[in-house]
Amino acid sequence: MLRISLIILFLRIAIVKSQCLKIESILVDACNSGAACTPSILAQENRNEMFIFSVGSTSINTASLTVNWPNNSFQGWKTPDAYTASNVSLINSTILGCGLLIEPTNSVIPANSKVIVVSGFSMCPLGNSFAALTETLYVLFQNNQAGTAGHFKNFCGINIGVGPSTVCPTTTFTPPPTTCCDGTATFNRSLTISYAPLSCTNTAVFDIRELTNIFGTSGGTSNQNDGAAVFYDNSMNPSYLNIGCQAPFIPLSIAASGPTMAICNPTNVVVTASVVGTYSTFVWTGGMGSFSNPSSLTTTYTPSLLEGGAITLTCTASKPCGTTTAVSSTVITINVNNAPASLNVSATNNGFICSGNSITLSGSVSNASLTSGLSYTWLPGGINSSSLTVNSAGIYSLITQNACGQTNSQYTVNSGVAPTISLSASSTSICAGSTATLVATSSSPTYTWSNGSTSNSIVVTPSNTASYSVITTNTCGSSSANVSVNVIAIPTLQLSNLNVNLCYGTNTIIIASTNYTNNLNWSTGASSTQLNINNSGVYTASVTNVCGNAVQNVTVSIYPELSLAPQGNSVICNTNLTNYSVASLPDAVYNWAGASIIGPTNLTNAQLNAGGIYTVSVTNTITNCSNTVTFSVNQVNTNALFSASSLSGDAPLSVNFNNLSSGATNYVWSFSNLGSSTNTNSAYTFNSPGIYTVTLVASLNGTCSSIYTQEITVNEGLGIIPEVVTANGDGKNDLFQIKGLERFVNNHLQIYNRWGNLVYEAKPYKNDWAGKNNVGINSGLLPSGTYYVILNFGSENSEVYKGYVQLQY
Repeated sequence: MLRISLIILFLRIAIVKSQCLKIESILVDACNSGAACTPSILAQENRNEMFIFSVGSTSINTASLTVNWPNNSFQGWKTPDAYTASNVSLINSTILGCGLLIEPTNSVIPANSKVIVVSGFSMCPLGNSFAALTETLYVLFQNNQAGTAGHFKNFCGINIGVGPSTVCPTTTFTPPPTTCCDGTATFNRSLTISYAPLSCTNTAVFDIRELTNIFGTSGGTSNQNDGAAVFYDNSMNPSYLNIGCQAPFIPLSIAASGPTMAICNPTNVVVTASVVGTYSTFVWTGGMGSFSNPSSLTTTYTPSLLEGGAITLTCTASKPCGTTTAVSSTVITINVNNAPASLNVSATNNGFICSGNSITLSGSVSNASLTSGLSYTWLPGGINSSSLTVNSAGIYSLITQNACGQTNSQYTVNSGVAPTISLSASSTSICAGSTATLVATSSSPTYTWSNGSTSNSIVVTPSNTASYSVITTNTCGSSSANVSVNVIAIPTLQLSNLNVNLCYGTNTIIIASTNYTNNLNWSTGASSTQLNINNSGVYTASVTNVCGNAVQNVTVSIYPELSLAPQGNSVICNTNLTNYSVASLPDAVYNWAGASIIGPTNLTNAQLNAGGIYTVSVTNTITNCSNTVTFSVNQVNTNALFSASSLSGDAPLSVNFNNLSSGATNYVWSFSNLGSSTNTNSAYTFNSPGIYTVTLVASLNGTCSSIYTQEITVNEGLGIIPEVVTANGDGKNDLFQIKGLERFVNNHLQIYNRWGNLVYEAKPYKNDWAGKNNVGINSGLLPSGTYYVILNFGSENSEVYKGYVQLQY
């Protein structure tokens, strides 16, 4: 079975552009993932089998492109539609590299393109991964949706079918079998693709016994053989490998190798990389040394003299694609040893041995972190270690070496005693801002103060009580001393206000801020930090201690009271208005508020039209002082009203008046200047005809009053209806006249003769009948005699008069 080296070989060979079609790779055994493919019908492998072919220097039209599958007949191509577009879109969304799948436009595939063929358009888009794709592929779908049989013969070692299958041994066939487990004796399978217009055909042949499972061997279960694929070079020689659940392309990958044994520096190191897949750039990086050619797969690395131990080198291959780049990299580690550089020996306690103690000598080379296999030897004593503990003074030597060389060094150990120290201060209690001098005395000339100073004395100006310490040190130890300096704060005092202007009747609180509240005193005798002031004057606060005193004054002024005395009628009658006003003050603004105010509310006067509670405020615009007065106004509603027993009638007419007034206690009646009365109810008799006005004035205790009037019409009485008319022209009883009849404007007079004939009619009658006939054609004077009279007054309340009149001349 061919190995990975063959794959690398054929990927490096350029595709021959002059040939029309060439099969690049075949996914013989597609994956069947129920989890990735839903509904389950999409998980059928026969719809996800694929192969990739390349197009030569001439574009082709898929209408003339045919495929001869090893198994099953070619069903033609699926015309791109929304279904295939959704599959392509879903696959493209999973690509992490810079690859892309596109469907051909108008069935045309451009020259020099690569094409992937999918055995069924109802494929499972996520069944075989395209995530690592780094190139653009045109995609064609066979118009195949039904059926379950695959298009390729799978590996030789397993029965073809659905469900549990008979499994052959999972080892490589040695020698190759003469028949497969299912009885198959034919091992070679052929895939042919043809393009009739150019008489172009390409056939790819593979041996099913060479198909590889996930272990790199042959045989095994169905799932273990998923991903079996074949790749072809330009001569159509096959290479077999298992690519897992992936489309039939080899992702960009890289491997590297170098020497496995450590080397001594300086030595050149040859490192080699191999790349699978197409790439545009290659580079070696890493280490402190240099590469002879960092862009060559095989190059020479020269380590730096400062390098040693494990050195990591990285090789990276990349391929730009669109706006992104596919990258693959790997690292190798080479081990480099250096000869020991200069040897350094250090000692604890600065190389001094104090009485009864010991010190440790330690050796290290300047490039120790870059070397390996070092050995150390101390003289005298021959101790093999990088460190040595000694308890006596003397000269000690150290030798170090490794496979690449050696070096040595000496160290002298001395003896010593620990120092003593004392500390004094010019003053241990100072006022804030003052200084104190601290002096240290020691048997050692070195001093380290807590403030960082290194002299034997320091001058300090602490802002608060502080502690200071000094340490003296030599190789055998150290000694320390400390002193505390107490700082007395200078009294501070700050008043919250130094000039206060108060409005009349108000107060203010002055707050004193001090660092000595117990020492605070006011000129009033108070000692609290807060002073309540409501009188004018100058108030003094003071704080005193041994370091000084602080004094501050506050001046308080009182503005005079703003006079505010509203004047006006405290009673509002009915819907009348009442005026209120206050005296005008300079620089003042006013505001009236309450139940009902008519007009402006910011003047010195206001009109009120309802009872209730009212306030008036005045504010001085300069001092901002104000005053407010509240007052009340009563609402009184008096309503005069009465009813009359009769509003009209004949004289003499007597009328009773019933008082219906409200809100009143006093009453005055007036009867058209004919008389008056102060009774609650009243009555009056009108003796003469006429129209009379009756007035009632109702008032409440003389404050609010109301007037009500009514007219009384008195008529003249109806006269006697005459029973005799002497129409002789002597001026006496010449007419049938009834006094007062003119009041009955709708009266109707009818006169009949003794035979019941109507001889006279008038509506209305105007007191002008003188014995003449006005009915029919016989007009003129009527003969003397007795006539029957009917008089209807035309009023609802009047009776019809029926009687006789005697006509004489």
